[in-house]
Amino acid sequence: MLFAVCLANDAQNLRLLLCFRETLQSYGIYDSSQKARRIDDKIALPLTRLGCETNEDGCTTVIKPPDVPLPLDLNTSCTLNGVLFTIQKVHIQPSPSKSICVQEDLLEKLKLLLGSKGLWTSSLCASIPKRWERHDDLVLLPSSCFTEPVWQMCVPELWNVVAETLRCRRLAKKNRIQKNDFRTPNVELLKGENGWVVHKDNGIKYTYDVRKCMFSAGNISEKLRVSKFHCSGETVVDLYAGIGYFTLPYLIHAKAECVHACEWNLEAVEALRRNLVLNKVTDKCVIHVGDNREVCPRGVADRVNLGLLPSSEPGWKTACLALKQKTGGTLHVHANVNLKQSSVECSSKVPEQNDLSNKGLPRENSLATKPVKVFSYSTGDTGTNLFQRSLSSGEDYRTQDSSEGISNEPLSMASKHFYHPLDLKNKRPKHSAWYQWASQVSEYFKDLFLKLYNEDWTISVLHVEHVKSYAPYIDHLVVDLKCNPPSY
Repeated sequence: MLFAVCLANDAQNLRLLLCFRETLQSYGIYDSSQKARRIDDKIALPLTRLGCETNEDGCTTVIKPPDVPLPLDLNTSCTLNGVLFTIQKVHIQPSPSKSICVQEDLLEKLKLLLGSKGLWTSSLCASIPKRWERHDDLVLLPSSCFTEPVWQMCVPELWNVVAETLRCRRLAKKNRIQKNDFRTPNVELLKGENGWVVHKDNGIKYTYDVRKCMFSAGNISEKLRVSKFHCSGETVVDLYAGIGYFTLPYLIHAKAECVHACEWNLEAVEALRRNLVLNKVTDKCVIHVGDNREVCPRGVADRVNLGLLPSSEPGWKTACLALKQKTGGTLHVHANVNLKQSSVECSSKVPEQNDLSNKGLPRENSLATKPVKVFSYSTGDTGTNLFQRSLSSGEDYRTQDSSEGISNEPLSMASKHFYHPLDLKNKRPKHSAWYQWASQVSEYFKDLFLKLYNEDWTISVLHVEHVKSYAPYIDHLVVDLKCNPPSY
């Protein structure tokens, strides 16, 4: 491979070096796919579109395209933009990736450790981890590693070797998520005193205990979108705050005046409190511990975030009551939408309000027997036909509290045509189903406001955001709904 090797004195002048690189780029001979490197303590810039030819006398010359007028000869000094350089042919040995090197190093050290005890067999190679997660100075190993009983015979030397090789101070190992309403991680701490780590995301610091809470990295696009909101002077209610995934972007980047954060997982509440202190926004957040249907303040919000999956429907009534009754506000409604099936029943079950303890946590055997319904639509039609089909009606199976003026009857879902010219023009049936789902959710809220306040509120679909896809037909969507009373 050919390099333009600059003299050390000229290489120390960054401005000259950058100009030199730009000139090489302008002639189309700078190889941007390779990195600049040092050769004999000199800066070498990689070149492309150039070749070498050796004659019968053993002399090697540079072969260049006709559109490159530069006098380029091998190992001959020349000057360009004030930089003295030579063209040199250098053989670059491709280096293995860093992760492969670490894996091989770990394998050799473990062979040595178990071999010294007469325990090593080649079958153990399969249980040595090939990948891992790094959180601060803690490495989280997958559940599939070190499963054979023989590994336990080498503890604690085993964890010391692994930690030294992976260059970390603490080690933990994943297990299956616990089957509870909080989806608590089942993480075993192998080395170290605690599982608290710090994760920095979009300029925000999140601290949490990996043994008790999970960090959801998959919703980063939605957190970035929230960060761009203009919430100055607004009061926001976050119905499912967790450790502050959305609470913190609303406070730090969107500049909300106040956020009411509702959370019933006491471990997440502890992390949320620490995160508010860590990011110096404690004075702008009020934490409401318990089930949001019991503890959420009413009539205070300009904006409500409903970030619960697979469906935020358990909090829809609570969200309506949280909005300011005189002016209304904006709802950000999350859901996993099945684009293939005409209707899907969610497997998660929601605690009834009467089954909650004073602390807002579910008692034993307190789960409701009726599942929450998630609305989704078939995309069997294509093009404009998808918009010509009206939406079928659906039912809400949740039992409502009659003391709030809501009957136990199912909420009706009105049929409606939803027109979106962009999707109609491009004939994108997948996106069409997104807007159909948004349309039906808006009708749901319209009927809910009518039953709550006996008023015909105006519900407008402002935006439908695709956060991510879980499967070919399962999309995590967020619909932004503008909700205003008739007097506004």
